[in-house]
Amino acid sequence: MLAGVFERSLQRLNGRLRVYCGDDDRKSAGLYYVVGGEYAEICGVDKGYVGEHTRWDEKGHIVHSGWRRVLDLLIKRRLVDRKRAESVFRTHLDDRTRQRFHPSEDKILRAINEAVMRNLSRNPSGGMLGRDDVVDIGREIRKRSAT
Repeated sequence: MLAGVFERSLQRLNGRLRVYCGDDDRKSAGLYYVVGGEYAEICGVDKGYVGEHTRWDEKGHIVHSGWRRVLDLLIKRRLVDRKRAESVFRTHLDDRTRQRFHPSEDKILRAINEAVMRNLSRNPSGGMLGRDDVVDIGREIRKRSAT
């Protein structure tokens, strides 16, 4: 969603929430809670376009914040009501049904990357994954499905 729509939606949830962009386009905008003229920093948010989900780099650093993450932070700090947020953002935010995803800790992605790197070292022009690789990856997928 566009950053302006995101900010207006946050304002509907809590009139004391403010997004400040600043002049530096290389830095993310900041989300603040204003009480009695004092600004309490909450987190950084994306400028221009705010995606639904958070994206990380290979080191585990947040590249794009995602509005679901921001809503989770606001709900945990009790600055926003969960039911009202679900209504305004037209979504379901139930933590029990949603799994947290972090690419540096994901066993399935790790198994895929290891298999690809093994196959590239054997065949630099790129090759198909072997049967054993597919079985290993399938095993990790079944483990996750069982939980």
